[in-house]
Amino acid sequence: AETYIQSGYALSRLKKYDEAIKQIEKVVVLQPQDSEAQFFLGQLYILNRDRQSALVQYRKLALLDSDSANKLYAVIYGNLLVTANK
Repeated sequence: AETYIQSGYALSRLKKYDEAIKQIEKVVVLQPQDSEAQFFLGQLYILNRDRQSALVQYRKLALLDSDSANKLYAVIYGNLLVTANK
């Protein structure tokens, strides 16, 4: 799973969000209790302009780690406000 995480972070830095999402999705399948990976996946969905998937990820994360879920919620709606102003 660590290889997928490293690959996902590297791909996200290159703004290859679709590919990064695929890597981190593998992590959450292998380690569904990994709240850090769940949070990162939600962030990637936002970066990839997929709010629906980010909200699904928020709900999953809320069951694992409410603090991280609250942070993801802020990311989701913070970015939507920025997008709406463009």
